[in-house]
Amino acid sequence: MKKELEEPGYENIELVKVAYGDDLRDKSTSETEALLLGFPDLKASDNSRHCSSW
Repeated sequence: MKKELEEPGYENIELVKVAYGDDLRDKSTSETEALLLGFPDLKASDNSRHCSSW
């Protein structure tokens, strides 16, 4: 994910944290909830399997 953000078109995106859900639904939900609480202005989260949530 960090390397992808270096590509053109992503210069206005800030990676605030990398969180791992370990392919576990409950853990992924908890990690996403923590991100939303910790970063109330968060506009996007990528929960795909090939990269971490952000």
